[in-house]
Amino acid sequence: MTREEMLSKLGIGDGDFRDYLTKIAAFRSSLNPNQLAFFNRTLPTVSQVAADFGPGVTTSDIESLSAEAPPVNGIACIMFAPGPPDPDPDPGPGR
Repeated sequence: MTREEMLSKLGIGDGDFRDYLTKIAAFRSSLNPNQLAFFNRTLPTVSQVAADFGPGVTTSDIESLSAEAPPVNGIACIMFAPGPPDPDPDPGPGR
């Protein structure tokens, strides 16, 4: 999946994404050590993010997308949320 396709799936344009990364970096730098440790624990792994995008997306794709993000233990500091899967149009009886 290309960078453009991933940004589209996330629902954000390139300029807004770059601005988001800048703001996340500023937010992180404002945290004290305990807050930063808590924040880091809430982040998904690169493998989890790749899985959220779907089949065919690799950890390298995610690392490339987030290359401009501030590093956290070697992993980019971004909370990805591609969104929930589309609801089942025919959930069946009783659901």
